[in-house]
Amino acid sequence: MSHDQPIDLNQQAELMKKYVVFKRKTRIRKMLIYTGYFRLSRYGKYLLSQSNIIKAKPNQDLLFEAYDFDVKLRKLFFDYVKKAEIQFKSHLANAVSIKINDAVFYLDKQSYTPSKSENDKKKKDSNRKFFNTNFLII
Repeated sequence: MSHDQPIDLNQQAELMKKYVVFKRKTRIRKMLIYTGYFRLSRYGKYLLSQSNIIKAKPNQDLLFEAYDFDVKLRKLFFDYVKKAEIQFKSHLANAVSIKINDAVFYLDKQSYTPSKSENDKKKKDSNRKFFNTNFLII
């Protein structure tokens, strides 16, 4: 196999036989189209390394379960990272406002870089007026 030529889908399915057992190529081809050969082959290599535990070469169902588990785990991790980021930003803003004794410190020009365009300046001024009149309840 030449490294200069791209591998077509049938060749990718044949290469996946090194890692997992499957009878028909249709399901594995759909997964290759969706996921890609390199990601799917990494799951296959991992499962093949665990074949001494399962006492057989892994089948495609085990490959799909490993992929589904990884997708769910990445989504869960992403959700927790988003929550942690929000908490971190909130705690940081609270700490800064306590330190400088100003609850709306982020509206002061010293806390941000003002924009250069006149339209942006007008927007920020109108936002500041709106914020001070409607939300400042301390």
